[in-house]
Amino acid sequence: MAGENRWSGYKTAMSTLLSTDLNALASGSTSVLSVEQSNTNTHRFIDIELNLASVNITSTSAQVDVFVVASIDGTNYPEFDVGANPGAHNMNYFVGSIIIDNSNSTHRGHLYDVFVRFEKWKLAVRNQTGIALAASGNTVAFRYKNDSFT
Repeated sequence: MAGENRWSGYKTAMSTLLSTDLNALASGSTSVLSVEQSNTNTHRFIDIELNLASVNITSTSAQVDVFVVASIDGTNYPEFDVGANPGAHNMNYFVGSIIIDNSNSTHRGHLYDVFVRFEKWKLAVRNQTGIALAASGNTVAFRYKNDSFT
């Protein structure tokens, strides 16, 4: 008899990781790392939601890159650059991009099924929209979810 892999749904409510850290984040810059998350319940995946306050994006290739940086030993984190001109080693922690429409409005995007390890982790984003983000009202949030094998 073959088993089935099934999504078991969300395990937590939405939790905000970044907010004021995104205010006026310059294009090409990487945010600070979020507050550390402790994956004590060994959830396997997160869904990420990006909300950008109203800003006039004119680039046809605007995106926000997402990075998840884990601490394998629960204490120490690898080198990760924030601010302008981040190092190429940041790409070791790249998990995906959220594409942003070119319009003068609020923007919401999602990144689904991002694998997270069973230890502590932090999240950062890099603004690749071509302009600075709005001065307030920007957030990145997440929720845990699992799959199960029956």
